[in-house]
Amino acid sequence: MIIVFSKRDDSTTTNVLHWLKYFNEEFVRLNSNDEIKLKYLRLDNHKTDIKCSIGNKSFAISDVKHFWYRSGGVRINGMQNVDKVSPFYKFLNREMEEIETFFHNVLESKCGINKLSDANIHKLKVLNTASGTGLIIPKTVITNSKKELQNFFKSLKTKSVITKAIWNSFAYNFGEDLYVWQTTQINIEKMSNKIPAKFFPSLFQEELDKKYELRIFYLDGRFFPSVIFSQNDPQTKVDFRNYNRTKPNRVNPFHLPKLVEKKIYILMKRLGINSGSIDMVYTKDGRFVFLEVNPVGQFAQVSMPCNYFLEREIAYELSNAKTIQL
Repeated sequence: MIIVFSKRDDSTTTNVLHWLKYFNEEFVRLNSNDEIKLKYLRLDNHKTDIKCSIGNKSFAISDVKHFWYRSGGVRINGMQNVDKVSPFYKFLNREMEEIETFFHNVLESKCGINKLSDANIHKLKVLNTASGTGLIIPKTVITNSKKELQNFFKSLKTKSVITKAIWNSFAYNFGEDLYVWQTTQINIEKMSNKIPAKFFPSLFQEELDKKYELRIFYLDGRFFPSVIFSQNDPQTKVDFRNYNRTKPNRVNPFHLPKLVEKKIYILMKRLGINSGSIDMVYTKDGRFVFLEVNPVGQFAQVSMPCNYFLEREIAYELSNAKTIQL
């Protein structure tokens, strides 16, 4: 049996499950808003097992051979009859969280693709680790000082800097001068009078003179690279994730240099991640610059245009899983 963690409306997961059916694999899909019923959790000197049910289907962890963590996590039904104003609510909720955490711990002792903790990867740690492998990263500063930001800007050979979230991004319109989405371009000289002397600590990076962007899907030592011609569209020029739904960027398969592959492989091993979507930039001066990795990121925009059939590849890995290691 295979356990898949996802969201109810995630079509990519559904496509992978279609392939699992093709491979005659039994599976359980646990969506983020699903609650499962705990039948028992047993620990002894010879065997640990957890038996649960969802709907009319029961399953035991001992019967699970592989898993795929895409999003969400297990939610065990046990708090439905507990009053939230009860003085015992926080205590009982914490007890339930311990059971849910142990569920994931036991499951992750098996072979799988990604894991719950991968969803909370730290961007700064990733950049630092990538630099340690020899990968080129953008010049970066985190500061709350306008003076330090101006000094950083002066040290760069660029007309503007990039600001992005240190954790997860959000979208908000601050007016015609600044719209924060995935990534925002700021001309320090033009906006100097609008930037306060002190502000919330924020991440700034050099704006790269990009020739094109790369999205690389990594799966257990294998690479599925794509090139995104985002520079031809003003909407996607700064960040291709500012998608143009009307006229999407052209996406083609790409041949990644072996040395870059080797460094990414080392990075993923050091991070303890066996699958993920990697964003890079190829600059006009011939540098491959690493931006970030999203272990549970989207990959349909790589799979479909490049005919990589990644949904089939993931299902095949889950079905066989001879080499997958966490």
